[in-house]
Amino acid sequence: SRGNYLVDRAVLFAQTNDLRYAEEYMRLIDSWISQNPYLYSSNWANPMEVSIRVINWILGYQIIYKTNPYFFDVDFKKRYYKNLYESFVFLTNNIEAYPYKTNHYVIDNLGIFLLALTLKNVNSKWIKKSSKNLVDSLEKQTNSEGVDFENSSNYQVLKLEAWSWFF
Repeated sequence: SRGNYLVDRAVLFAQTNDLRYAEEYMRLIDSWISQNPYLYSSNWANPMEVSIRVINWILGYQIIYKTNPYFFDVDFKKRYYKNLYESFVFLTNNIEAYPYKTNHYVIDNLGIFLLALTLKNVNSKWIKKSSKNLVDSLEKQTNSEGVDFENSSNYQVLKLEAWSWFF
């Protein structure tokens, strides 16, 4: 459900111009949308998972679009952007900041930031708000030696990757 493999498909399309990769990207997203109606599956239960999914969708879409701006048809774009908007609404109403602001908080805000940049019909305040949250969390979640407060090397790598995408 995270769609980690979607970026790989988009990169393969960019490298080869083989339409099968872009078609698979589109088919997988359509399949996910049809099997996971808004708020009616376990894939809408965790904001960080929603955020990871939209990050992968957006990155894959941008790679395919830059390779061939005419690939996506109008119907797919409608389904895709509708789901991104639903994801934006879900994330902005469910930012994980309890009891501490952790790796979930960072990833949630990265998803909101990318969605706010991608979607035309959202308030631009979310770009500023999610940016501020990401910068503040970098300062508050990392000690003076550069170690993450959660003391997990996996979380440290995840957060560094998120902050590098942001910056």
